[in-house]
Amino acid sequence: MPATSLHLRKTIVAVFLFPSLMNPIAAQQKIDSSNSNFKIVFNKTGPVLGYAPASGIKILTIKGLHFKDLNKNGKLDKYED
Repeated sequence: MPATSLHLRKTIVAVFLFPSLMNPIAAQQKIDSSNSNFKIVFNKTGPVLGYAPASGIKILTIKGLHFKDLNKNGKLDKYED
């Protein structure tokens, strides 16, 4: 398969899986709380986070960015950044 064809396929997949890449307004930082079993957290710059509140994981907000507190100690550790 030619490299350009592979690149085009990856781009198409990214557009469908990550619509916020094509719509900057949708990528604004927010927390979606529409489903109590699974929550999605959008960062303005950075990854989209998903987590289940039942797992006990909390979301830390530092300097306007959201991070998962994986070890549940209430502070941002290097591996969580």
